[in-house]
Amino acid sequence: MKKFEELSFDEQNEIVELFANWLNGYTHEVVVKVMEKADEIINNEFAMKLLKELKERKENEYKDFSYSIKNLITNFDRFKEYDVHNNPLQHSGSYKDILYDMYIR
Repeated sequence: MKKFEELSFDEQNEIVELFANWLNGYTHEVVVKVMEKADEIINNEFAMKLLKELKERKENEYKDFSYSIKNLITNFDRFKEYDVHNNPLQHSGSYKDILYDMYIR
């Protein structure tokens, strides 16, 4: 089992970004609970795939949301009826839910 300290600088940075993306918004207690399992998570191929998918989907959701806000600002009357949160192809919540069940619950 590889430990975080044994990873390359680039690998460490990627993992830090993935964990930060996932854990942003959770309480200190939850973050500590997850960090106790960091090496286990890093070595779980499925968990790492989920973290990468979560990051990608959250980034895409943010871009889509920003685009929707731009549409509202530039043409409010035309776009006010559209839900700015309604992009079913990008929902990241299910990835976060699975990770919650695996490591937080």
